[in-house]
Amino acid sequence: MIDPISALGIATAAFNTIKKGFEIGKDVESMYGDMGKWMGAVSDINQAEKQAKNPPIFKKIFVGASVEEEALNAFAAKKKAQSMEAELRQYISFTLGPHAWQELLQMQAKISKINKLVDEGYVLTRTKYGFVDCKNSSGRSVNIFGLFRSPAGFSWIAFFFPFAVCSQ
Repeated sequence: MIDPISALGIATAAFNTIKKGFEIGKDVESMYGDMGKWMGAVSDINQAEKQAKNPPIFKKIFVGASVEEEALNAFAAKKKAQSMEAELRQYISFTLGPHAWQELLQMQAKISKINKLVDEGYVLTRTKYGFVDCKNSSGRSVNIFGLFRSPAGFSWIAFFFPFAVCSQ
């Protein structure tokens, strides 16, 4: 994790690139790399804010006044990131539809969950039916898709009872 001021600089640079792309008419799909940089920097800002709210005891004892300065920097960075997020949410909603931002956040949460499991030692594998499975070294499997172990977007209820889901 980097400090909130550096993360804010990265987020601002990525945001300005995204904003310029929208102004010249680039499509959202061509700016996913910059959006990824922006989201990573915002994640670092949020992590810095969490750490500033509850700093380690050695930092409170040995560093002193710097804890308050870090908290203020993290707070200011978070507020700036929130305003950038609101503007970016509007751009994406206007371009891809009103639910696109929520889909993006859901996808980000799923990828974050998978990355956390991989960091804990789990391995992604494919089952014989083509589904993705996440297992640790002892063979314990973790459900990464939800209730029915199916890929996101697939509904068993709609598969077996289409008349109940598709009727108007």
